[in-house]
Amino acid sequence: MTAQTKNRDVDNELTQFMLHHCYTCPDANECDTEARCRACMEEKREKEEDGRQLTRDQLKEYAL
Repeated sequence: MTAQTKNRDVDNELTQFMLHHCYTCPDANECDTEARCRACMEEKREKEEDGRQLTRDQLKEYAL
């Protein structure tokens, strides 16, 4: 993977995150630095993964 491809992937990931979270976030104005934005992004990513795991667990229970 070249550096240019890696940068494009990072840019795409950030764009997708902003479309899904930042534009609808009531606290978006608090992300005034790159560090704060990255921290928020990581926090939201963890919550999404927790929600996905909960859904997986519930589907497994339903299947039993």
